[in-house]
Amino acid sequence: MIVMRQKKIFIDKLMAIFLAVFLMLSALAADISYAIGDLGIIVERMEGAGEVKKCNVCGRFMKVGNIPRGADTTINNIIQESLSARNIGYRKDKNNGNYVNLMIYS
Repeated sequence: MIVMRQKKIFIDKLMAIFLAVFLMLSALAADISYAIGDLGIIVERMEGAGEVKKCNVCGRFMKVGNIPRGADTTINNIIQESLSARNIGYRKDKNNGNYVNLMIYS
């Protein structure tokens, strides 16, 4: 019973991450009406499950959850596929132009 509950929590967290990425990309795609060149993609994950840490981007404190292995890679791949489908180039850094920085802390 506990294993089933843990699987449900894992799936719920993963779905929340995918939904957040989808909404972010939808908003980004709606605002793009000109060529921006390659878009940088940075996906970071906070380490230290159960600890309270300060976000480097917004400065808020948040409790870090148990992030599934490979979640950052999965999200990065989803973003790259979505950008490719919209004929938007991407790169894996934040140098030379616009970039998207995602922080996973679930």
